[in-house]
Amino acid sequence: MSFKFNRGCWVESTENGWNVLATGCGETPEDGTIEGASVGSRSLRTMEGRIVLARLLMDKFGRRLLAEKTIQILMSRLNRGISVSHEAMRDLGVSGACALCDEKEPEGSCCSTGLENKIETPLLLINLLLGVKIQRTGQRKGSCFFLSRHGCTLKARHMLCIDYLCPPLERQLGAKNLVRMQMATEEEIQSLFLLEEEIGARISLWLRAP
Repeated sequence: MSFKFNRGCWVESTENGWNVLATGCGETPEDGTIEGASVGSRSLRTMEGRIVLARLLMDKFGRRLLAEKTIQILMSRLNRGISVSHEAMRDLGVSGACALCDEKEPEGSCCSTGLENKIETPLLLINLLLGVKIQRTGQRKGSCFFLSRHGCTLKARHMLCIDYLCPPLERQLGAKNLVRMQMATEEEIQSLFLLEEEIGARISLWLRAP
């Protein structure tokens, strides 16, 4: 699976192994294979299916996950990292430049249709754990499913959304400010990765328990 990103740059997206958790939550693949896994009649390859699965996992494991000390620590680190990243993006004018690009450019910003294909079940579940209310439908035609008029509706973002800057913006920032951005986003990216790994390990363990 691939999608168009940043007007001509194609980025590959791979299916996430988390879809197998649907079978452990009482869901049966339509064709008996993991590749055909679905939640009800909704394919896990669709955003609707991923959102439904994330909510199912939240209902089943949310309280247990939030009670785990390691997960509490990682979520605290993630929240801190998100705040630092957003502050740097605001101070360096990145947020404003992206909003202006989205408004002015004929093809819109980098947050265009298809970018949501990178957003899979683990990230959706983390957003639910953070208290985000995930909408059922996209808000803007031609844009990422999660982009609203006021910016991204997700609190925990995909690494690509955190780390990527278009070439014109890179040139505008210059080397010194690019290094500042990389340093500012380090904790957010690292804690998000560790949190996904920890949540996956916990849920897999609980599903195997008698």
